[in-house]
Amino acid sequence: MSTSSNAKLLEIANLTMDFRTDEGPVRALDDVSLSIEAGQVLGLVGESGSGKSVTARSIMRLNPGNALIQPESRITLNDGARAYDVLSLRDHALRTVRGGKVSMIFQEPMASFAPAIRLGDQITETICIHLGCTRKEARRRGIELFERVGIPIPEMRFDQYVYELSGGMRQRAMIAMALATKPKLLIADEPTTALDVTIQAQVLDLMMELREKEGMAMLFITHDLGVVSQVADDVTVMKKGRVMEAGPVDDVLYSPQDGYTRRLIEALPSMDRIKELPEHRTDSEALIEVSDLSVSYPVTSGRSGAKVFHAVRNMNIRFPLGDIIGLVGESGSGKSSLGRAMLGAAPISSGKVEYRTIEPISISANNRVNRKKLARVAQLVFQDPYGSLNPRMTVRDIIAEPLEALGLTQNRKETDEKVKEIARLCHLDVSHLRRFPHAFSGGQRQRISIARALVCELLSLSQMNLWPHWMYLSKRRFLLS
Repeated sequence: MSTSSNAKLLEIANLTMDFRTDEGPVRALDDVSLSIEAGQVLGLVGESGSGKSVTARSIMRLNPGNALIQPESRITLNDGARAYDVLSLRDHALRTVRGGKVSMIFQEPMASFAPAIRLGDQITETICIHLGCTRKEARRRGIELFERVGIPIPEMRFDQYVYELSGGMRQRAMIAMALATKPKLLIADEPTTALDVTIQAQVLDLMMELREKEGMAMLFITHDLGVVSQVADDVTVMKKGRVMEAGPVDDVLYSPQDGYTRRLIEALPSMDRIKELPEHRTDSEALIEVSDLSVSYPVTSGRSGAKVFHAVRNMNIRFPLGDIIGLVGESGSGKSSLGRAMLGAAPISSGKVEYRTIEPISISANNRVNRKKLARVAQLVFQDPYGSLNPRMTVRDIIAEPLEALGLTQNRKETDEKVKEIARLCHLDVSHLRRFPHAFSGGQRQRISIARALVCELLSLSQMNLWPHWMYLSKRRFLLS
């Protein structure tokens, strides 16, 4: 039906949702109401598990089958020509809304692309369906978007599989796919978390450009209040499934009325709050030494045949005892490849890694790694938590697996005690340990990954935990003044 031009593009009214669980129904959203006008950017913020992603997925009806939406809930999408009652749409109309009227940048790009289909084929198909282009035109548009979001060698990357890209490049490919169909509303769920600051600025500029040219509205979900202050017109703050505060961005961030909002802002990291670190000693004994390390991958491109990609070249780095080494660089610069090679999880072309622990360990191209022996002294917190968690295992079993595999506990009771202890330290609800990974938010899944890495209590001189840079630096890219 026709509508007036001043109608809201999106209106969510009294959205209330429960999830069926083994412990009974869990209230995920409680009377959530918000609206977005054409061309407006609404920032949706709150701690992990507050209901941000559940709200966003409700707009596209992408919540799992155990979601129960209460009858008083309303979601209306108005594209100027027609108003859609989203919660009552049938299959054909729902497909028109998904990807066409509304696109979403998902929080976990690795889990959002089909692993057995080339990225270009997935993006080309989406463009053809929603824009009516030929495959040649769709391919040209897809490659152009790859270039605009900062993917190097876009023609080659377009013909690769998702697992051949770094975490940051997967995120950029996800952004390109979401923008490809010229949606009226873009839902961006933590779109810049895996991006370095230069690419982050480039992607945000592209989004703002499309907003101006196409009148595209955005629901921008993030933990980063600094990014919200830059891009959003209005802000809605959520906690435990409820809206705590909403209003213009300057009012909410600089004159917050709700105590929870004030605590969120006060928790922002600041250079002024960093404690003075002990003086760095260059003569400290190296616990780990990387010597002339090179990592190369065979790359198969559909158009140019087999090639070799050199991810790391002749890297030399020492990890002195007790030091924390920050490894930074743009996405695709080789950071993750270096970390994986140090754990024997990526192929070493040349060079070696030496662990000078009580029982020395050496990793090289010609020396096979005793993975169980290495796992006792080094663990990895993965960049993509959802892709690293077994979907068929409960959280309790995921965290307990290293203890049981390495024989570090004597019985199930002792294992359960250690799992509960590390869960509390990582701010996980002990009563949720029987749940599966899909029942948690992105931030909660990251805490599960951290708990699994730390549960072995790698604290002695012969035991060390490797932390990737993104756990800390990704939360400090933009700071409010």
